[in-house]
Amino acid sequence: MTIHDKPGSAKRLVLITKADADLVNPIRGLYVGDAGNVRVTTVGGDDVVIPSVPAGTIIPAEIKRVWAAGTVPTGFVGFYD
Repeated sequence: MTIHDKPGSAKRLVLITKADADLVNPIRGLYVGDAGNVRVTTVGGDDVVIPSVPAGTIIPAEIKRVWAAGTVPTGFVGFYD
């Protein structure tokens, strides 16, 4: 089931530590606490650096990794079902 099959708000919020390893459970959205570039890998396998993300942004994507390499900000919160 993808994020598009799950309308409504997340049931859980979890602090995310950036690391060069996959998350135990993919997230369906990522809150970015500080401004900067964010490197992620999506559930679909896309490895992307999102440049100049403003503080307080929510990235609405299914994400399996928030990279330490290539990611500047801190203060991440993941949205789970």
